[in-house]
Amino acid sequence: MHYLFPSYGSPVTQTIVISDSEYQALQRAEAQDYIHSLEGKIYSYEKEIERLRKNILKVSKQAGLLPEPKHDQPNETSETIRESGTSDFTEEST
Repeated sequence: MHYLFPSYGSPVTQTIVISDSEYQALQRAEAQDYIHSLEGKIYSYEKEIERLRKNILKVSKQAGLLPEPKHDQPNETSETIRESGTSDFTEEST
């Protein structure tokens, strides 16, 4: 026997009536779930970006693509920087 609507394709329409406050609560809950999933994606993408940047740095170092540090320029020590900073501060305050 053939049915007009077989069980696997029968158009079942079911209407559920809820209050406006319940509907708004449902919308908020769905929005929070969606935001949580988006934040998870952001976190995953940021971790992947960090991993890719580390790979770029590693490959650049291995291939010698990074500029060599300049050894012929004198380096300022922390004492020199501290002294120059102190003298500037005392001159401005007088």
